[in-house]
Amino acid sequence: MTADTEALSVRDAAEELHTTRLQITALKGRAEALEAVIVADFPEVLGTYTQLYGNASIRVTRREKWTWDQDVLEAKLVTVPTPDWITVGYRPKQKAFAALSPEEQAEYSAALERSVSDPIVKVSFI
Repeated sequence: MTADTEALSVRDAAEELHTTRLQITALKGRAEALEAVIVADFPEVLGTYTQLYGNASIRVTRREKWTWDQDVLEAKLVTVPTPDWITVGYRPKQKAFAALSPEEQAEYSAALERSVSDPIVKVSFI
């Protein structure tokens, strides 16, 4: 806790948290809208572009983004060995794993790390 939060009651903290999150959401929306105005004035091709607007130097970088269709890759790799430039990610389904018997779970327990997640705080006013 910091000095400015020590004296807050839980109710006051909840109200301030709620207000702060609303402000953050509004600011994020405004920032996205302002960014869209700026980006619209730059080329929509790969590269880095810098322009001066008064005393503001604005740089916009457009990089190439790759997205792989996992289903297409999986279908391709069924019939051929996986090349060394492709990594295979395993993402077990938590609910399905939890439904397994303790013996079946034990077979994979060495691969499972459990920890406490970050807290989720929701504030509602009635």
